[in-house]
Amino acid sequence: MSSVGESSLSLLTNLSSSLVSLHLSNTQIQGKLPSNILHLPNLQEIDLSQNQNLRGELPTSNWTTPLRVLSLFDTAFSGYLPNSIAYLKSLHTLDLSGCNFDGFIPPSLSNLTQLSLLDLSSNKLVGPIPTQITKFSELSTLDLSGKMLNESIPSGFYSLPSLFIWDLSNNQLTGSIGDFSTTSLRYLSLSYNKMQ
Repeated sequence: MSSVGESSLSLLTNLSSSLVSLHLSNTQIQGKLPSNILHLPNLQEIDLSQNQNLRGELPTSNWTTPLRVLSLFDTAFSGYLPNSIAYLKSLHTLDLSGCNFDGFIPPSLSNLTQLSLLDLSSNKLVGPIPTQITKFSELSTLDLSGKMLNESIPSGFYSLPSLFIWDLSNNQLTGSIGDFSTTSLRYLSLSYNKMQ
């Protein structure tokens, strides 16, 4: 099956610049994703999820495609989350869960004002949760579980108006639980932290 995966991946380098949607989840493609794929100028949806042997890194510059959906969960993508992700201003779904990303969550994510789903769970991200990313008025699902995030939860999270699912479990978060002013929340998990 590995030869099929490698040949399939090489064919992606010839994709048309007019391509709008690319859905290849759970297809057993493997190897490193050609860097030009994420730069296709008209691409609005990328779903490469559930390909555990698919490697790659996110572009660090000139990333201005009209992406609305970026789903890479359960792949072997790695590296840090670059500030260039902030230029994807049409993005409403960002699912990078179950990958190998490390480093800090970039405050520049706050530029993604259309986000409705942000899932960075089960990576190797560290440090505090940036206060800047508490301004998502459209965010309904936030999953930052299963990492080494620390310090306290920014107070702005407690008043996100559209938040429906909120999972910050299995981190190293400290401090006390704040006062919720949102009425939309249906699922909350803060378990396995160091909160009071």
